[in-house]
Amino acid sequence: MAKDNFHPYCFFNGQIVPLEQAKVSVTTHALQYGTGVFGGIRGYLAADGSTVNLFRL
Repeated sequence: MAKDNFHPYCFFNGQIVPLEQAKVSVTTHALQYGTGVFGGIRGYLAADGSTVNLFRL
């Protein structure tokens, strides 16, 4: 793919924006402490075993 035809986009602050507009401050907590890399989903089996309840962390 030619570089002239490649226009990357990303999801930033609730919107899809061109990559050039996605600027993060150097004082962002996630950059300083790595808090942005943690996440996950937990699932718990219901008491009767019929369903799995999912919780986003």
